[in-house]
Amino acid sequence: MEVFGPQGDKLWKNPLYGVAGSTETFRAQAEELGPDGKPLNTKFWAFLGLNPGLEATDLLNQMLDPIAERRLGIEEVMLHPWFLEHQDDLDEEAAFIAMRRKLDRK
Repeated sequence: MEVFGPQGDKLWKNPLYGVAGSTETFRAQAEELGPDGKPLNTKFWAFLGLNPGLEATDLLNQMLDPIAERRLGIEEVMLHPWFLEHQDDLDEEAAFIAMRRKLDRK
């Protein structure tokens, strides 16, 4: 099973959140899969107190999958129903300018 980057293994194994004293990792809670085999991340979303909607949650859950072989690549992200529905809302030039500013500050 591959994980992101040379030390990506550490990212998924470290406790990220939870009630005091909890040692559950993101990877452990991400093992909860729906009937379609996609991660649900219910504890993650409950911890954040967010509900971005069904389509956005589906997309984000698949992008956050700790199993690299199941995680969406950029091509799959761009073809996801949520992304296709919101393409007109995206301003690529503004995003590029914002990213350039951020990089220039480093």
